[in-house]
Amino acid sequence: MKTRSLAARLCADGLVKIGDKPATRCAEPVHRGDIVTLSYGGWRRSIEILDFGVRRGPPAEAQALYRAIGEPVKLSMIDPDWTQLIVLEPEES
Repeated sequence: MKTRSLAARLCADGLVKIGDKPATRCAEPVHRGDIVTLSYGGWRRSIEILDFGVRRGPPAEAQALYRAIGEPVKLSMIDPDWTQLIVLEPEES
């Protein structure tokens, strides 16, 4: 997540799970070994929490704190009735 407000919105909409339970708020506690599943941007991704950072560091340091579980799955492949409600236009440079 890029912002805490986006995380809060996704949790409120039921799009984040910790294990098999929905995360009801963005401050939901997680533990080492937890599997977090996120549905966002037309994809579902799962990660395993490996460790916690002691500071806000560079991306490479943050990426060492989790590992991807499998490949991202397109939501339309899971649910044929799924429709993306908001189409994000690419930014023009």
